[in-house]
Amino acid sequence: MPGSRLPYGFEPGHEPVYKVPKRKKGGPTPSHVPSRKSVSGKGIRAAHPLMREYLWHLEVDPSVRFISPYPMKVEYQTFDRYGPNGTATHIPDLGILKTDGSAVYCDVVPEAILKEQWYRERRRLRLEETYADQFGAAYSILTELAIHIQPRMDNVSRLWRDNRTRDPEAMRAVRRVIDGRDGTATTIGSIVGMTGYPNREVAVACVLQLAVSGEIKIDLGRPISENTAVTFPSVDAFDGEG
Repeated sequence: MPGSRLPYGFEPGHEPVYKVPKRKKGGPTPSHVPSRKSVSGKGIRAAHPLMREYLWHLEVDPSVRFISPYPMKVEYQTFDRYGPNGTATHIPDLGILKTDGSAVYCDVVPEAILKEQWYRERRRLRLEETYADQFGAAYSILTELAIHIQPRMDNVSRLWRDNRTRDPEAMRAVRRVIDGRDGTATTIGSIVGMTGYPNREVAVACVLQLAVSGEIKIDLGRPISENTAVTFPSVDAFDGEG
């Protein structure tokens, strides 16, 4: 998306319009999530554990370009049984900019809270219309029913952990093997075996890091292991055509 205008809330250095307090009396303890995709260039403060886990998903998803926490305050029309009756404001928990240029604004809400705060479902359609009309973007509410799907959640946790590993020598060995392949499907274990690198665990982590960056694709529908299938995106896919 070079040279194109970024959607609102994704400008470099954009700061959240709401700051999560370091401590919440009587509620879940917020946590700091290191981020390589935050538009502010800083880590993101997650208001609760479910939001932290969703941020892990976004950080290891190669289709996500930028993450913007609490990116804006929007105003939208409210209605009662007789018609329009005023306006209200909304601050989404997260803005997500995809590599294809599309944007999604969302709230991350535990199921128990969603059932307790019944108004969230009632206003969902209104917010979907507002974000589509004002920003050409989607709006969604995510709960643990989507975030905790297995084995994807365990795989995301593994990718998040292994994406912190840094071993330049192992990465060079892995890249050397991948660059020498003809593009046919293989497995993580096969790539690692061909590297000859003595620490297989570190070599596996390097392969997974390439999956996080989108240079290779792995199947997240099954638990990650050395038997996990590895495929290679076409050249056109990096140009946005495939």
